[in-house]
Amino acid sequence: MSARHLKIPKRFLRLADLQPQVDLAGCYRFPERIWFDCRNPTHGFKLMESGVLEVRTVDGAFSAGPGDLVYLRPAPRSQVGVTAGTVFYQTAVALAPPPRGRRSLWLDPVGPLPGRIAMGEHFEEMRAVFESLILELDKEGDLHKLRTVAAVHQMLALIVQVASGAGRESTRLDPWQRARLRLEQDMSQEIRVDALARELGFSADYFIRQFKARFGLSPMEYRTRVRLREAVRLLRGTDLAVKQIAHRLGWRDAGLLAGHCRHVLGRSPTDIRSGQSAADLALPGEKLYPVNLHVVPPGAGPDWFKQWMMPDRPWDVFTKATALKLSAKRPVTV
Repeated sequence: MSARHLKIPKRFLRLADLQPQVDLAGCYRFPERIWFDCRNPTHGFKLMESGVLEVRTVDGAFSAGPGDLVYLRPAPRSQVGVTAGTVFYQTAVALAPPPRGRRSLWLDPVGPLPGRIAMGEHFEEMRAVFESLILELDKEGDLHKLRTVAAVHQMLALIVQVASGAGRESTRLDPWQRARLRLEQDMSQEIRVDALARELGFSADYFIRQFKARFGLSPMEYRTRVRLREAVRLLRGTDLAVKQIAHRLGWRDAGLLAGHCRHVLGRSPTDIRSGQSAADLALPGEKLYPVNLHVVPPGAGPDWFKQWMMPDRPWDVFTKATALKLSAKRPVTV
């Protein structure tokens, strides 16, 4: 008997019960293998782009790979592990007010939502949904709130679409936006322009010419500005030594960072740290979204993340273990 002919048990959350509120969203890249414990106060969804995600919950253990959507129902504790190089998109959604919102979700014709769903040809559409959540969640106003709620419904619709075998609808960032996004990621790692061009289906010469025609900077000039923007944020917002910041951003010594700061910004790292003004580092084109930063709703306080943390696994332990700065997205003016 198909799921649509079954009577939905009362212990499940139904479509008519949904009043979604998105708690956070983000895109994360892990440089090394790591396991961590967490709570699931709301419904969690992760879309795998690369690597392997291992999950242990009260419902059992499973692994997910590229193209999989992972669903974690509300639970007091779960364990998640990733391999080095794993990239996934994530959102946490309160699908309904408590206490009903803690129930597992039931969708016709899926039935109880499984822990892993292979998105197949619908992966790009699902990635576009997560990108929309990341772009909209932290913005003020009803327009952006409605767009985040619409993205949740679109995510669930795609899950049903996959289960029912319905046709594909394609939405995605264009290749040039995706190239910009790649240049804004992995600042500690070298990116070869020819490799990035091949990945996007272009020759290196064509890619460089067209990128500069669109954005006014070569790919490497663009990447240097991305690194400098992050350097300014770290100089003004942390106590890290200039040498540490340089290494974190892929420069082999502090002198290279200082040289770029003077050439592009007209100020030394010491001047920037003391608050003296620097040149505008705004990047050309529409701003995309950050990587390894939690995007949260407007007004979320500094203790926002504590609801996902286990008492014996404080947030700073997690960040040190992953060597990432996972924090609330805050605007940085440089």
